[in-house]
Amino acid sequence: MCIRDSLTAQTATRIEAYWDSLYNITTAFCYSPTVQQYFSVNSLNRLPDTQELASVFSNTILLNDRILSVYLYNADAKQIASMGKNFSIDTSKLNTDAVMNIRASHLKSNEKRPYYELIFPVYDLNSIQYQKLLGTCVFVLEPESFDDTLQNAQSTEHAVVFLLDSSDCILASAGSSQSCGSTLASEILHSTSEKYFFTQTLSCNDWKIAGFLPESDLRKPDQSLKETQILVYCISLCLLLFLLLYCNYSIIKPITGISAFIREINQNPDSRLSLDRPDEIGTVAESLNQMLDEKQQMQLEIEQVKYLAYETELSKKQAEILEAEGEQEYMKILAQAYGEEDRSEFYSFVRSLDALKTSMKGEDKTVILSADSPIAQIFEGK
Repeated sequence: MCIRDSLTAQTATRIEAYWDSLYNITTAFCYSPTVQQYFSVNSLNRLPDTQELASVFSNTILLNDRILSVYLYNADAKQIASMGKNFSIDTSKLNTDAVMNIRASHLKSNEKRPYYELIFPVYDLNSIQYQKLLGTCVFVLEPESFDDTLQNAQSTEHAVVFLLDSSDCILASAGSSQSCGSTLASEILHSTSEKYFFTQTLSCNDWKIAGFLPESDLRKPDQSLKETQILVYCISLCLLLFLLLYCNYSIIKPITGISAFIREINQNPDSRLSLDRPDEIGTVAESLNQMLDEKQQMQLEIEQVKYLAYETELSKKQAEILEAEGEQEYMKILAQAYGEEDRSEFYSFVRSLDALKTSMKGEDKTVILSADSPIAQIFEGK
């Protein structure tokens, strides 16, 4: 049901677009300066404009190749010009349409091919009188103008679709043997136990799209739709599995490897990650390796500093030991050299001189000596 409604709406949209296209083409033709001039002058003065009118018609044909012929009628429904193939136009109701209208007709040949008459009233643009009718323009359209559009509206093989005017006259059909131009009987324009009737009125005019759909087609499952759905599900499942495998191989597995490496780095500090990847995971691995290299280099530098500090402290201790031993040896030598009393006095005198020498350093050169000092006694001549 939804598919049928969608197809009907699409068909209505296409027909309305085609109608608007025809309206624009006919408006441009009928209100061109050449056509307005052709309607305004008398029959004797129209001959020079015939060639220019034919040129305008040729340009119009280029815009829509479904147009077979064009006829111009004055306000009295008398033909004043025609171009293209010859058709029998019913002029009895030409000037009764105030707006553009399309009606279905039949060729008089034995082929009984339908054609469409597009009737367009032409008003005088230069008149001060409102809607002064100059005449009518009739375009003859090919019978296939609406056939392709209606065939696309058939939702099933047995569906029947009609394009009807306001009088339920068939303008076009698909899946039906009824000819265009005939009237669809009112007693069949409703649903029955065997068929479902649907209709939709067009917004551009009083036409409508109507059709019949067998009830068996409504109850019968759309096998092609089911197959398409199954195919879409299978493809989606395959894509999902592929995406999961890709994520596992490209994202989850490398991250798990990095996590395991971080847990085991203390046991093997010299190991490094080997992930040659241009993405963010590769950047993380490279940064982690660089951090480990810097940490290892820092530890080496710390060990060297510790070793140097130890060597310095050891050398300092050895120097102190040597200094103590030297001092001890020095004192021993002094004790042996100045163990006697007279030598002891001489040693005291030398030590006094050393102390005097030390005290004379700096800016203050004044030395105060006691009277019993050996140096003072020397200066006193004792």
